[in-house]
Amino acid sequence: MHKRKKDRILKGILFAGFLAVLAPAFIFLKGYVILSGSMEPAVGTGSLCLVNRLIPYDMIEPGDIIAFTTSLSGTAVHRVAGFDGEGLITKGDANRMEDGERVGREAYLGKAVLAIPYLGRILNVFGNTFGRILLAGVCLFAAGLMILTSQSGNRRKGAAET
Repeated sequence: MHKRKKDRILKGILFAGFLAVLAPAFIFLKGYVILSGSMEPAVGTGSLCLVNRLIPYDMIEPGDIIAFTTSLSGTAVHRVAGFDGEGLITKGDANRMEDGERVGREAYLGKAVLAIPYLGRILNVFGNTFGRILLAGVCLFAAGLMILTSQSGNRRKGAAET
């Protein structure tokens, strides 16, 4: 078997393995970009907060950070301060007061498992039309560069072998 064919097979196997490892993450994790400083310093403004949607509501304890829907802002990521008969009591770490609404089962979206500083800001750049065009341009440029460098490498190999 030619070396190039072996390289392609190996790259295909590695890529398939990479997808197999990452696929479950796309099923149960959802990312939320933190837009306010209400969770500073634990979760900074501009962070990407990954939320596990498979952790059940009944497993949440005081001190956990959760994502939930609100009637005011749509979605929030705050810490659970406690619970009562109406649901979970939440509060942003930097806020003086608890949130006004209780979080019931229907509003609960999942438990935060990881916050990646600054990544949310980067992702927001690509969230608008200009950002998507910029991202597509960078990808096309990178693909063209890879094609050009692989072709010039093949020419040099061919010249050396004859």
